[in-house]
Amino acid sequence: MATSRAYRVGPSTITILFGDITASRAEVIVSSDDFELSMGGGVSEAISTAGGQSVAHDAAKLVPASAGDVVVTTAGRLPAKYLFHAITIGPGWQAP
Repeated sequence: MATSRAYRVGPSTITILFGDITASRAEVIVSSDDFELSMGGGVSEAISTAGGQSVAHDAAKLVPASAGDVVVTTAGRLPAKYLFHAITIGPGWQAP
């Protein structure tokens, strides 16, 4: 299985790496989250756990966010520099 795949988009190249996102040395890790930046499940929870308390502390300063926003925090103990939290769940959302 390939460990990465590259795509050309105009003059840019986007490289997708496969593996443990918390070990990525990318400048930015992107994960979806709710408007309260709870990082309470799935990939966002794994990122929060590996990144440590500084990630949650940074995020707490930036809530509430709105669905569609991208909130930027430090990456804590992760090798990446930043976390981009793509807000996909706004207030009033309920699971089906």
